[in-house]
Amino acid sequence: MPDGQFGVDLAWLDGLAADLRQGTEIVNEALNALEETGPTRTGHKDLDKACDKFHDNWSHGPGFMREDIERVAEAIRATRTNYARPNRP
Repeated sequence: MPDGQFGVDLAWLDGLAADLRQGTEIVNEALNALEETGPTRTGHKDLDKACDKFHDNWSHGPGFMREDIERVAEAIRATRTNYARPNRP
């Protein structure tokens, strides 16, 4: 800004919060797909076992990630709301 004022891109903050929420949904979808994977779908028992092992090792992760990311997204939404308020003397 040429006059030295600070500016905030509110639409960008909205997009960031939405992207964070979408990221956790994508991880959940991927893990659900792995859970449903079997030898008839992958064509190989070893691959099925590897998918099962990966799912077992990572199934708790999205819950923790979702909680953390939701806290960050909520902070971004609160920041956006505060920046959108007009300055009051």
